[in-house]
Amino acid sequence: MTNGPCADQTSACARALRIAARLWPLWLFWSVWDHFSNWWLAYLLTFPDRSTATYAFAYHCWPTVALLGPILLMAAAIGAYRLQLAHRTMPIAGIAGVLAATVLTAWPDYRALLPYIGSASLGDVVGTIGLSIFQAVGVGLLAALIGAGLIPPAASCSFASPSPVGGCGASPPVCQ
Repeated sequence: MTNGPCADQTSACARALRIAARLWPLWLFWSVWDHFSNWWLAYLLTFPDRSTATYAFAYHCWPTVALLGPILLMAAAIGAYRLQLAHRTMPIAGIAGVLAATVLTAWPDYRALLPYIGSASLGDVVGTIGLSIFQAVGVGLLAALIGAGLIPPAASCSFASPSPVGGCGASPPVCQ
């Protein structure tokens, strides 16, 4: 421990670093989303004939496959939390990353259709959205809902000796 005028600043820096470490799924979602998207594009470029039904199916799965990166990252964060290796903030950050990637997947279609919302019927506007975007949004939202369901509710008890990595710790709870 440091005594003196810098003690509060050091403590604040340590808290900020702990929070940043707990939010790693949120910081990495963009990177894994982009990686999975580029990986699928490289796969699509291996097709010798782009007029086949197989290529069309693979092409329409592209937005959904790109979301698999953030979904796997969320699953890793939830697994770490459930194994008591991580703080509760980590899986929540993973879910936020999946939701952000889902919104960013649908964003270009939303922006393209924004001028028509209100001037055309809602059925016509929704009908112009590609099925691949509906599929990706559905998978992203379903993954986020399942992920939220896998996080147990916060206990009303505090732990006597928390884990050094910010997890739940191994000691039994001390209820107050």
